[in-house]
Amino acid sequence: MSGYYGNENVRDRLVEYAGGFGGSGITCAYFSQCDADLNTEEAIRHSSDLDWFLEQGKEIARSLCDSGSLLVHLDVEYVNFDSPAQAFENPSKAFKIQQPVIDVIEEMLLKWGITPLHLVTGQGHHFVWRVPRNSATEQALEKLAPDRKWMRKAYKRTTCRSETADCGERMRAFTGLGMVMEYFANEVKRRTSERTHIPVDTTAVISGPWAPGQPREIVSLDISEYGDPIHTRMIRMPFTKYMKSQRTWIYGLFDHSYQHPVMFVLPLHEMDIQQAIKIREDEDAVMDLAKRASARIPDESAGTDRLLSDYLASPLRKFHEEYYAEEQHTRKRWRKTYARVDLAPLPPCVHRIIENPNDLLLKPAGMQMIVRSLLAEGWKPRHIAGFIRFRFCDPDAGWGDAWKHYDPGVRAEFYTRMFAGQVATGIDRLIDYNCTSSKEKDLCHNSGEGCSLAILCEKLNTKNTDL
Repeated sequence: MSGYYGNENVRDRLVEYAGGFGGSGITCAYFSQCDADLNTEEAIRHSSDLDWFLEQGKEIARSLCDSGSLLVHLDVEYVNFDSPAQAFENPSKAFKIQQPVIDVIEEMLLKWGITPLHLVTGQGHHFVWRVPRNSATEQALEKLAPDRKWMRKAYKRTTCRSETADCGERMRAFTGLGMVMEYFANEVKRRTSERTHIPVDTTAVISGPWAPGQPREIVSLDISEYGDPIHTRMIRMPFTKYMKSQRTWIYGLFDHSYQHPVMFVLPLHEMDIQQAIKIREDEDAVMDLAKRASARIPDESAGTDRLLSDYLASPLRKFHEEYYAEEQHTRKRWRKTYARVDLAPLPPCVHRIIENPNDLLLKPAGMQMIVRSLLAEGWKPRHIAGFIRFRFCDPDAGWGDAWKHYDPGVRAEFYTRMFAGQVATGIDRLIDYNCTSSKEKDLCHNSGEGCSLAILCEKLNTKNTDL
């Protein structure tokens, strides 16, 4: 190895982030190229194969699954649906837009006494900390989630390599953590509503323009990783190359005159965000930073306990308990239940999403539309998750290998629970649950009369008022 990845300090920081600090061995289950397709042979390499990625000069991710800890991860980024290059062409603006959200996150973390590792990426921020395995904190998180036989099977089915096999033992703790992170993200969304005019949403739910003539842009609190089995998800490493913008250019979303800058993911250490934006494109400065900026993921069990305590006292916890008190129909009953749903009362835009699950229902905005609409029709949230799972399993939808390493039931559970919980707790004020917004989101292509979401929205508002 030579050049940047041949630098001893850089390599030490990568090993540190992978769990190998204090002379201990690496604890992550595997390394991967960022956003890799798990179906390819080179997507995942054993945790002993770090040198392979360094020799290839690739951007590097580590598994979210870890043998020594349960990792807590919050990804915040600026997303412009009309001009994806904006975060790279005008990073000062993109990070300035995020700052009110980052301020709220840091205020909340300070209240709980959590001091995470704070990373700056190409489009935003990562906040990372850990809870030791088998600790009282992890056990408390595990108790939050119900033990479902079908979910255990989903974890076994999607195990993609032998080194990820024991990650299934973390299923319930990871699910419980996802419920707590829903609470965290919802509170950030609620508290930022008066600080910024830019929409702030959990995951990249496509938004309409916040004002006439403005782009469709949001700040995403991306907690989508909690919607898949833990061993299928990876997180970007500090001091690795950031090449996401290159892939975006390849997909034709950038102007061909745009020159992609070489940049690196950095810990926000002894610098402000504008300094980080400058340093991340200077390879020598990044190597110098690697001499003095730790990439160790801190143990924040005590703070996580305080976060957990606030979650347990919240309306969202009450909703989660009611959510799991209901059982969705088993596969054996789908033909007599979910397969016979009468779609007639629903407007054409909702029909279109249900009838084209790949990929309209797979998108967060599509799932949110279905959750809202079926809640308005009086459905129990757990059965909405069952129905979405049923549609995800449609063999005629052309899924290919899409569900080989992911699970339709786990995905449907997470998004339904999240969107229904936001309605139940008033986080979702249904401002964009209307025909104009649906057209702006490219969810509605109907131009005829007699089609409206107004009746459903009124029903849902009435239900919430009655709660």
